[in-house]
Amino acid sequence: MSDSETLVRRPKSRRECAEIAKKRLKIDFGVSASVSAGVRSSTDSGSSREGSCDRGSSCTASDKKCCLELSLNCQNGSGMECGGKVPTQSRNGSSDGSTNGNGGAGRSFHHVSAGEHFCQACYEEVSKPGRPWNDSFVKWKLEWMEDSRRSPTLRQYVADQLMPFWTQCTKCGKWRHLHRSVHLTNDSHKKFTCPSASHHADIKPCDVPEDPRVDPASKREWSQTLSIPPLLHNSPALHYLRSDYFHDEVGMSPTNADFSGKVPDSELREFLQPFNIPHEGTIALCLRPDVMEYDEIVQFPEYCSEAIMYLALRNLIAALWNMNPFEYLTLDKCIPYLICRGLARVWFASELDRVLQFLTVKGVVNYGILDPVKTPIVGPEYS
Repeated sequence: MSDSETLVRRPKSRRECAEIAKKRLKIDFGVSASVSAGVRSSTDSGSSREGSCDRGSSCTASDKKCCLELSLNCQNGSGMECGGKVPTQSRNGSSDGSTNGNGGAGRSFHHVSAGEHFCQACYEEVSKPGRPWNDSFVKWKLEWMEDSRRSPTLRQYVADQLMPFWTQCTKCGKWRHLHRSVHLTNDSHKKFTCPSASHHADIKPCDVPEDPRVDPASKREWSQTLSIPPLLHNSPALHYLRSDYFHDEVGMSPTNADFSGKVPDSELREFLQPFNIPHEGTIALCLRPDVMEYDEIVQFPEYCSEAIMYLALRNLIAALWNMNPFEYLTLDKCIPYLICRGLARVWFASELDRVLQFLTVKGVVNYGILDPVKTPIVGPEYS
């Protein structure tokens, strides 16, 4: 076999070990398509209980709000607990939690994280055949299975495709959420400023208070409230891992995988390989992108049960450094490529500096003869 034929076939052989998992996903998808919408809803709503409001998280009845607002029957701000029934007037005038002729839309909230929920009415806009959002949901599931080991769920679809992006104002530094239809890119992140708000017309945009959900999301423990691990969109790590690993295993979204392999003011260094590639010899200082190493587990024990979020940050940092190893990789250079939907981006941004410092001390990034930076990258805790 010639070298050219080997190169063409290698991506398939590298991922051969996961073909059974892919076939299983497609079988599951075929089965789920034949069951009733009610059964599908029940399965998905119970697909992940981690971080649920039922387990004592910080979610309260007063701050429940649907983050989607897809349906005309959206129960936005109804103030019910996750999974709680919204009282409705029955025919005899009594208040109960029974469903009405519209199928009971809006009768409960589905938990994504502390501060992020979506109501049953919006859930049904996506899950029920014939509804406006169902076709895109079905298309997304098929695309998801091409580069994922996990079964696609509606909750994952909401987190991956529908929740609004959050970004920081370049003037005041406050976090603002964008409209659901607005997509965040690394370029738009660098240019974003606080927009004028109609309900705060008498004050300057940057003087509008920050959303109260931002502060809890910036805390380390907030990640424990997530019902599903967030995945990064269009991560630079795609350049190295696209053909070798299933994207969700290494912290990347399987359906938002568009990266050209170029970063501004730098050239891609083809002779550098930050990650271990299956069926190839181990290279010194290469990382396994799908597994935490021992010293990482010791330093970040909170990620032992769910390593995806740490791997997303670590792989992003390692990829950016290898694309331009002649300048210090700083927090400001990483943030524009840290893109995902929902409040998870606030949490990722708050944890990024901690991971960057550790990888610098570990010798994964920021080594060699480099021009000094004004602000030290490594804090006193590593001195």
